[in-house]
Amino acid sequence: MGGLERLAVNLAIEQKRRGDDPKIYCVCRRGMLADEAEAAGIPVRCFNKPRGPNPFAFIRLAHAFLSECPDVVHTHNANIHHYGALAAKLARVPVIINTRHTPLSPPTLMYRERHFRWARHFTDFLVFVSREARDSILDGLSLERSRTAVVSTAIPFDIHSANPASPLSLPTRLRFGSLGRMVSQKGYDLLVDAFALVLSDLPTAELRIAGDGPLLRALIERVSALGIGERISFIGPTKEPAAFLRELDVFVLPSRFEGMPLALLEAMAAGLPVVATRVGGIPECIPEDIGWLCPPEDKEELAHAMISAARSSDILSRAAAGKALVLRNHSIAAMCDRYYEIFDVLASKSE
Repeated sequence: MGGLERLAVNLAIEQKRRGDDPKIYCVCRRGMLADEAEAAGIPVRCFNKPRGPNPFAFIRLAHAFLSECPDVVHTHNANIHHYGALAAKLARVPVIINTRHTPLSPPTLMYRERHFRWARHFTDFLVFVSREARDSILDGLSLERSRTAVVSTAIPFDIHSANPASPLSLPTRLRFGSLGRMVSQKGYDLLVDAFALVLSDLPTAELRIAGDGPLLRALIERVSALGIGERISFIGPTKEPAAFLRELDVFVLPSRFEGMPLALLEAMAAGLPVVATRVGGIPECIPEDIGWLCPPEDKEELAHAMISAARSSDILSRAAAGKALVLRNHSIAAMCDRYYEIFDVLASKSE
């Protein structure tokens, strides 16, 4: 589970609230959020595609589109966008769009970008969650002639308003935390090493990390090798990010690359001060005078930013400014409005 899955469910819930009939198709498996979607009255259909190319999953998708006749097919996962786009094209779906949540893939994964570039022939519109992601992909894949827009990631505010954090409210506690998938992109190996440096200045600090993924075991082993296991807790995956964030004092996002990270917006909406790397769309959603931003791949700079945030005299005012910024710029309703504008323009041209 990552930010794009959460955003897809949030968008579908808002569309359902407005009286439309969204359905969620999971090309691979249901995932952690399927129950939440179904509880909101949104059907979830799973096609169980195994790893690697699978024409049967594509055929089943095309049959589903032919039988259910959607007005719009909106794909979110760039890695398998070509399945949805081609199946929708063959089923003559009037509007086919993709929201790209990630920047350009590294050289070792460029085969994914070849699939994505090929699928542009069956895609009416490309949406990007940040200007940086749009520019890098349009330039890197020579897609300058594609129809595009930037629609920023958004989050529901009510749950965070009901579960606000109270940073530094306990004088005996300083708890850093992070939330996300345990993959190389998120940079948790850097966070563990940086936190070891933080402890030399702030020996009573704690670090909590929520999430799951293929690198979890290696991270646990790294913490043990550094001898700081008593100061770091791995919480595992959570369906209640607001409850996790409420117990923190400072949120840290050490990513190597990003689009527009949902976890960062959730932390800001919860009222937490934020330390993050200066990558992707992060500088677009949190300016330097609100967050503590540092270069990626640099544990010393990350540790320095964490210590600076914890010792800052204006940490609470920065946290409040960050919360106001998210409330103003990243609402689900505004995001949904922008998508409906795109759908309407494309639908009118297809008639």
